[in-house]
Amino acid sequence: MRHPRPPAIPAGLESLLPAFVVDMRKDRAALLSLAAEGGPALAEMVHAMRGKCAMFGEDILFRLLTALEQGRPADPEILAAISDRVDELERCGGSD
Repeated sequence: MRHPRPPAIPAGLESLLPAFVVDMRKDRAALLSLAAEGGPALAEMVHAMRGKCAMFGEDILFRLLTALEQGRPADPEILAAISDRVDELERCGGSD
């Protein structure tokens, strides 16, 4: 079994991984719901998630969300990869 790569969490924020993962799970659910509709709410969700990932050192989700923000908002492969990465983060120790 492949061990998922943990985010590059800034020093001093390591204890926040569980809260970050909970937040990403909630955001993922909203993202997937909004993806069917498109529009400004989807763009706002993608941008907000991307910012959280940048601040927390989560470069994998950051890159995937950047692809969505750059004009591919309903790409099912990217949405699936985002969902998979959130699941991986839970296996990195982010699940309460």
